[in-house]
Amino acid sequence: MGISTDSSVVDLWKKTSQRLQQIVAPQTFKRWFQPIRVLHMEADCLCLEVPSHLYQYWLEDNYGDLLKETVSSIAGKPLSVLDLPSVILHLSKTLQKELKFHVEF
Repeated sequence: MGISTDSSVVDLWKKTSQRLQQIVAPQTFKRWFQPIRVLHMEADCLCLEVPSHLYQYWLEDNYGDLLKETVSSIAGKPLSVLDLPSVILHLSKTLQKELKFHVEF
């Protein structure tokens, strides 16, 4: 399966975000989940953009399981989640492929 950025991917993230708002404290959601942007779906992996590497690591350590479980629950199937720090997105496509700097949790 290729890369998908259709409305179903945006809808999946919107529903996931709404569910997370019900689970975590409002200030937690605003600080850690609201800044996340959905990029695309590739096979069974939802790719997200986060503000920085530090943000990425903190989110993985503290909410990685919750995020993966919530996305999978809404999708109705197991999904993995990749988050890409925004600094990586500014690299050329060639460098991104060479670096493969994606962290899966």
